[in-house]
Amino acid sequence: MASESQSYVADLASHLESHQYGAKASNLSVLATSGYPVPSGIALSVAGARGFGATAEASTREAVLAEICASSFFESLKSGADCLIVRSSSPEEDGVRSSYAGIFRSVPGVPPDRHSLARALDVCVGSATSDSAELYRRAVGSRQIGRLMGAVVQSMVDVKANGVIFTDVRSSIGNVVLIEYNIGKLSTVVSGMEVPGRCVINRANGRSVGSSHTCDSSMGTLTSDLFALAIRIEFQMGGPQDIEWVYDGRSVWVVQSRPITRDVFIR
Repeated sequence: MASESQSYVADLASHLESHQYGAKASNLSVLATSGYPVPSGIALSVAGARGFGATAEASTREAVLAEICASSFFESLKSGADCLIVRSSSPEEDGVRSSYAGIFRSVPGVPPDRHSLARALDVCVGSATSDSAELYRRAVGSRQIGRLMGAVVQSMVDVKANGVIFTDVRSSIGNVVLIEYNIGKLSTVVSGMEVPGRCVINRANGRSVGSSHTCDSSMGTLTSDLFALAIRIEFQMGGPQDIEWVYDGRSVWVVQSRPITRDVFIR
């Protein structure tokens, strides 16, 4: 296990710095410690991530896996019942200038055992040096040299609906909240690989806007809950947000929040 002076793992519900644990972990920690609904989990530091991927350090790998398996989060999981999702958390991503949306890898449905977790971390951390990541860095003018990648390991929510919220979008009637969603499965809404349902809500009064953007009736009262949550998160994070959410049939969970990096306009 890592020594007290070299701990690689931290609970998401604690204060996490972006340069140590990556932006996704840092943003989620702000929400988790402020009482927002974030699935339980842990964050792997950039230093600990050196134990995974194509150039893995064997000693770091063993220390990280030992620390994760000894964590209260991991010990609370029910063997064979709970699945995990392993997600990238780089200091490069989820910032004001660059999001890296769809560039770095996530691995859902990971069994809670040492071997499966190690393989998922290899995939996730290894995506920092993929061809698509290098192309994106050039496109946004990044001067980052070398790999900087942490990871987030969370309990996986049994998804009934999921999607993305853009909290401040320009439209012909003024600024609105745009909710994109998919009913019934963990979708690829974020990556743009499928066409989502859409709800457009007037920021001023919380009412749905336009017949062309009417929400599916299966969304029910979820739309108003998502709108209220989005406005609160925007205030908490200090500016317009791109929020990923999931719904388990009872509760909404926030799995990511980052600044909006491009001007969004809908008619």
